[in-house]
Order: sequence, then structure tokens, then C-alpha cells
Amino acid sequence: MIIRSSITNRRYHLLLLFFITYLTSCGHSSSRLKKNHPFPLHYTEKGIASWYGKDFHGRKTANGEIYDMYKCTAAHKYLPLGTHVKVTNLKNQRSLVVRVNDRGPFIKGRIIDLSYMAARELDIVEDGIAPIKLEVVQLPKHRKSSKYFIQVGAFSNYENAKRMNQKLSSQYSTHFTKYQKLGDQEVYRVRIGPYTQLDLLKKNLGKLKNKGFVDSFIVAE
Repeated sequence: MIIRSSITNRRYHLLLLFFITYLTSCGHSSSRLKKNHPFPLHYTEKGIASWYGKDFHGRKTANGEIYDMYKCTAAHKYLPLGTHVKVTNLKNQRSLVVRVNDRGPFIKGRIIDLSYMAARELDIVEDGIAPIKLEVVQLPKHRKSSKYFIQVGAFSNYENAKRMNQKLSSQYSTHFTKYQKLGDQEVYRVRIGPYTQLDLLKKNLGKLKNKGFVDSFIVAE
């Protein structure tokens, strides 16, 4: 009886050790996944799609490619460049898979800017915009890690931007930068971040909008 009890106890401890090791390894794997892939496979969004065509045809996109309005591509504010998304026009249920190779649109309420060809396939060209649902169907295999921010405001007046930055800096990690928008005109941006986890990113975006920063949106660098 004593020998059997000893063997049973040893088996119990071995199983316990295995279980702890398994949980620990799973925990590390989950942490890496959240850090490296803030936008998981099958991530979805609903909103308004628009399209852009000949005015940008032949220009460079955000990933360095030349924009071709006759290919099925799209611009998104923050999804990793190279991501493939399935876009469904909710008015007629037409669907199409496009590849994100550019940034935009930066108009309130719009979540994706389609190439002319993609918009034509989804029957959006005539109306210009349409309600859509997008779903991430393929993430890029090899990509540089992006930094994700919430842009709260962009100002041509330095003092206005500075005041907003001071207001937010007591609660958030803010980034106060300037860039040239048109010609020599300087625009000052107030951003919060960077973030690596999608849930926290969207949670803070929602909080900011509820506090009155309704024009806030997610951007990637």
C-alpha cells in the first residue's frame, strides 16, 4: 500500500508539473501573438467605403508601389500594409478581396478607400460611397512592425495644438509632432500611443470619442 501510494503521488506531481509548464508556454505564446499581431485574422469592421481613381493613378502608395486604378487594391488607415480584406457592399451583397497598399481615407466616417476597379466590381462607382463590411482574410507573412496611434487632432495653430497636448498628457502618453501638409504650411498633430493590442486601442478610442473627441481615429506608422 505504501509503494502504490508513492507511485501515485509521483504521477500526480509529474502531471501537475506538465500542466503548469503547458499553461506557462501558452501564456507566453498568447503574449507574443498580441504584441506582433494587433489585428487578428477575421477582424471585421463596418462603415462607409469610398474610392479613388485617375487623380492618383501613377502616384506612389504608402508601401512604395505605384497606384494602379485598374487593380483591386485599397487604402486603409491602420491595417498592416499587404493585408488582404474581403469587402462586402451591404446594399447589394457583392463581395471582393482587395489588398491594402495605401493609407486613407481621412474623411470622417469612411473606413476604406477602394481603387476604381474594386469600386466598379462592387458597384460603388456611380454613388461614390456605400456601406460595407470588411473582414481580414490574410495577414502579410513578412512585414515590418507598425506603431499604432490615436490621432486626436491636427492644427495649423501651434498654441491650439499645445493646449490639447497638455490637456491629454496627464492621462495618456501623447506625441506632439509637426509636419508639412501643403507647401510650407506646418500642421501640428496630437496623438496618443503607441499601442500594440487591438482591444486596448479600440477601448481608448471609444473613451476619447465619449469625452468629446469625436474626430479621433487610428493611424499607423
